[in-house]
Parts: sequence; structure tokens; C-alpha cells
Amino acid sequence: SASTLRTSAGADTFNVWSAGGIYLNGSVAHASDRNMKEAFSFVSAREVLDKVVEMPVTSWRFKSEDDSIRHIGPMAQDFYSIFTVGDNNVTISTIDPSGIALAAIQELYKSTKELKGKTDEISELRMELRELREIINGIVSEIVR
Repeated sequence: SASTLRTSAGADTFNVWSAGGIYLNGSVAHASDRNMKEAFSFVSAREVLDKVVEMPVTSWRFKSEDDSIRHIGPMAQDFYSIFTVGDNNVTISTIDPSGIALAAIQELYKSTKELKGKTDEISELRMELRELREIINGIVSEIVR
């Protein structure tokens, strides 16, 4: 509520408290320079995709919004329990879903390529099977005569 005292989230932070949302003109850029980061570790795109599939995604609205307004997305608690990224289980950083989506897309692309290869192989095997059936039918026809 408006009478609730809000305090800073810490040194070097900019905090805005607004139940009705925040409107910015233009774009928001996240610091993502490799030189600002540390403790790198690769992620398994397959594991990320599997987690995306298990994460509940619902349509909802904020309690402060009009009934006609809808959003789609996960709950922070589910997001944190599944991916364990970010500062807490009540907010979702806008950078984490982007990374998760990119890893999932990479895995889907890889899986699609593998499936395409298998589909091509199945088509070739079907053609060979058709040819073998024709040969067998020819042999059987010769024997029956």
C-alpha cells in the first residue's frame, strides 16, 4: 500500500515501487558484457528444454489491473524451483527467460535436424523396401509359372 515504507534493495540499485506497473519509453538494455561476468558454466540445452516443458505457464492478471487485462507466463515460485536462477522466488529477471528460451530453441533446432535426418533415412528405406517387394513378386511370379 501507499503507506508502506519501502527501502532500497541495496547499494548501487535503482528501486521503483509501483503496483500499477512501470512505463518506460524506448528500450531497456541489460548489461551483458562478457567482461562483467564470471563463474561461467555450460548448460545442457536438453535439460533446459525438459524443464521448460515441465514449467506451468498460465494466463493471469495482476490484482491491481482491470479485469480485461491478461498476461501469459510462469509464476516466479515455479520458475525459481525449476531453474534456480535469479535472486529469489518472487521475481523473475528479464534476462533469465531470454537465456532459457535461447537454449530451448537451440535444442529444438538440433532435435529437428536429427529428426529430418531420420525422416530422410526412413524415406530411403521405404523406397528400397518397395524395390525389394517388386523383385520378390517377380521371383514368385516366375516360380508359380
